[in-house]
Amino acid sequence: MMNTTSRWIGITLAGLMGALSGCAHEAGNQSQDQAAATARWQQQALAGEWAMPLDKAASRWLTVGERTGIQLMTRDGTPLDHWDLRSEYLDTRSGNGAEGDLFVSLDTEAAQPRFFELRDQRIQPLVQTAVPTLDYPVDGLCLYRDSKDALYLFVLSELHQAHQYLVSRDGDAVSLAPVRSLPVAPGSEYCAVDDRSDTLYVSESGVAVWAYGAHPEAPVEREPVALAMPFGRLVEGGGAIAMAPGELLMASGAELQSYPLAAATQTPDTLRLSADSAVETLTARQFGERLWITLFDEAAAQFHFRQWPAAEVAVAAGADRLPVVAAQAETLPVPQDGDAADDPAIWVNAANVSDSRILGTNKRSGLHVYDLTGSERQVLPVGRVNNVDVRYGQQWQGRNVDVAVASNRSSNSLSLFAIEPHTGEVSHVTDVATDLPEIYGLCLYQAKAGDLYAFANDKSGRYVQYRLNLGSEAWGGLPVREFALDSQPEGCVADDARGRLFVGEEDRGIWALGADPGDGQERVLLDEIGLRLHDDVEGLSLFGGEFLVASSQGNNSYVVYYAEPPFKPVGAFRVGMNRERMIDGVSETDGLAVTAQDLGGPWREGLLVVQDGRNVLPAQRQNFKLVPWRGIRETLGLPTSQRPSIAEQ
Repeated sequence: MMNTTSRWIGITLAGLMGALSGCAHEAGNQSQDQAAATARWQQQALAGEWAMPLDKAASRWLTVGERTGIQLMTRDGTPLDHWDLRSEYLDTRSGNGAEGDLFVSLDTEAAQPRFFELRDQRIQPLVQTAVPTLDYPVDGLCLYRDSKDALYLFVLSELHQAHQYLVSRDGDAVSLAPVRSLPVAPGSEYCAVDDRSDTLYVSESGVAVWAYGAHPEAPVEREPVALAMPFGRLVEGGGAIAMAPGELLMASGAELQSYPLAAATQTPDTLRLSADSAVETLTARQFGERLWITLFDEAAAQFHFRQWPAAEVAVAAGADRLPVVAAQAETLPVPQDGDAADDPAIWVNAANVSDSRILGTNKRSGLHVYDLTGSERQVLPVGRVNNVDVRYGQQWQGRNVDVAVASNRSSNSLSLFAIEPHTGEVSHVTDVATDLPEIYGLCLYQAKAGDLYAFANDKSGRYVQYRLNLGSEAWGGLPVREFALDSQPEGCVADDARGRLFVGEEDRGIWALGADPGDGQERVLLDEIGLRLHDDVEGLSLFGGEFLVASSQGNNSYVVYYAEPPFKPVGAFRVGMNRERMIDGVSETDGLAVTAQDLGGPWREGLLVVQDGRNVLPAQRQNFKLVPWRGIRETLGLPTSQRPSIAEQ
């Protein structure tokens, strides 16, 4: 997540007015003498325990304290405004458009975050329309703004959680929506976020400083940034922390340390605080080329601040900023915890397209059926089904039906379902046994001659092609072909019109080969893991006969290719948050399905359905997201497509 090479900075507080005790901070092209001249601590007579300057000359200050409230004052202590609110903690982010800087603190009596701005030398509280009362003891808070300009608040709980909220503004009103909660260590008392790298830093008292992914779709994992002695250089473990451009500032014992966030190796410099100092709070604020660092020394009950040359910070190398398309609907979450939802299929109701269905596998219990609003219509508890696909125009019990087939890991079989063409009612018909020891992925292929086939694979890489015998009396199937990949596959999709099969090898790439039983094993590598695809390669689906869509699970994205040789890549995108509908983005997608059919409403140009591996806003069990093809087409600059018939899906 970041380089942990440290550069030590310490500052002597003896005299309290700025005597340096050691080396100067390295500051770009500025000489050490110039750096030393600007690196002097000054005593500041301010109220409270948290403070930050409001301009580059540090002529005005904002302070926060439980006994002193929130105060706006001049540098010499002259009060300009006062909000009599028992408060702790302070963080800020720059506003957007006509909005000013937004500040947040904690109302300790009401147990609520409080948001405010500064207008005309006045503290202007914002109207809090949906800000929850926190039912847990708070140990810190910090703000985060992502690359798409969404603003979040992290609140540390003494109950070992970092709770993340989405902050929404509507004029002078502000609201919070719960996003997710991260487990943090006991004694986590301070946090700070680097917006450039989407990294949340949490300080664990006496032990370490940790880095977490701050984005809502980031995996729940942590990495150590700095450790207490003797395992690292923190004298007394994690203490107060603050973000500065390109570096994380940490107070630990009698030292203030700076950890550069770039990967460049630094020569350690050491300056120290006075031995009896006890840093309770630490803030850093940049104005142009100047950075002001402010600390509150609890032992001396006094603020100290200093000017610091702001580091030049470039955009992180390899920054991955793919375009984002928002989902317009989502399904009800599956009822099981953990990795449960997996692969969807779209069944188009030819009689009434708006009454079409989404079939979603639950690899812990069975098959779920949803309508186009995401409401659940059926649950079929048939076992641990993994992948599912649909085709049209079969016979069952003397009537016309459509068919769905799923790979069933409970019995290593193919589960066959009939779909009533007018109502979308799904019925489990039978299971076809296979000799696959660990059946996994599946897709269907309907040949031009009318025969229907199922391709099933297992984790060894083995594929078996079955001819399905669907008639009015009984349904079944027989193996007609085998081939194998070198490693684990899962997703596959067949182009019925061209007799072509696309298969995904999770750690290698996407292959194309013939779909008919006599086509053998010759295959072409369409694309491999690298610039576009990030392992695992998971879901594959065809948008009509035009485009192949692949789930690139390793970087939470989707890659689009032309569906005809040479299978040129078109572009890639992610599914991000829809703030208007309060639908979260998508991460760690397993399966997906796409149709080019006009399904009405937002789906007039087609529909993409994707499994969401981390369902947040708020944190819930996994589900499926519905994305209009129009948004994808506009984002990638694709032409408007011709509408295929159902038989071409």
